Amino acid sequence: MPFSLTVEEIRKRCGTSFYQRGLSYQRQGQVLVAEWHEVTRALFGQVQGSGLQVYQQEIYFSTAQRGGFDGRCSCPVRRNCKHVVAVLLEWIEQNLDAFDRRCNPDASILQHWLQQTAQQLENLEQAQYPAPGDPCLLYLLHPQGPATDRTLRLQLVKSRRLKRGGWGVTSNISLHELTGYYRTPAGTLPLDLEIAQLLPQKHFSSAPPQIEGDIGLLVLQRLVRSGRCFLQSIDTPPLTFGPVRKASFKWQDEEQGTRLKIELEGTGANWLLLPTAPPWYLD
Repeated sequence: MPFSLTVEEIRKRCGTSFYQRGLSYQRQGQVLVAEWHEVTRALFGQVQGSGLQVYQQEIYFSTAQRGGFDGRCSCPVRRNCKHVVAVLLEWIEQNLDAFDRRCNPDASILQHWLQQTAQQLENLEQAQYPAPGDPCLLYLLHPQGPATDRTLRLQLVKSRRLKRGGWGVTSNISLHELTGYYRTPAGTLPLDLEIAQLLPQKHFSSAPPQIEGDIGLLVLQRLVRSGRCFLQSIDTPPLTFGPVRKASFKWQDEEQGTRLKIELEGTGANWLLLPTAPPWYLD
């Protein structure tokens, strides 16, 4: 088995764009199969693509060149695509111990560090999410306006996580309550205070704050990470991070002239461009 393969080699042979998109696929669990066949000396994979499409991969490794490989895929790209990257990264993760022993003279040090880091991240994530029955703060995003002049408003509500699942009755709360001198509302977590502090002070008025620009991007990252951010209503699933998608532009003829239209790879017509810097999308 080619344990000499490195992440840098994958990035070099498949390109940065395919590497980033393949990494996103692997992190989201879209690799269904990543199996090594000793007889054929090849790595076989299956990756869930856009929609319900499943692509097949065959990856062969060079015996003459250290870390060399040739990945073939049933997708339109055919060779060394994002699906090949996803399978390679998944296989490396499945065999991390073996890679450590080959690449690190003291693999136990690296393994111990990985375990500690994973535990710290898990503890941090649990600290930002309420236990059943506890009061908490929830966030609702409200896109408003046309695509050319869209705004994204943030509404904050108080609720309680129900033991049977879901959320209890909600009531509005002002972000000013999180940054004032008085006691913060029950259920306020450290991440909530961080979100409130990121928003400019001018937003702390009766009107819902607006999310935009580079600061808006930082706020959105924390909102999604909280697991308590929803699109317009808590009856919808909480928002989660999606894959990086490629945008393209084309001119579209209309009755009053020509308009520049933005198309997003891998989505239908029902998606929104968010006014952050760099821009995010909402599918």
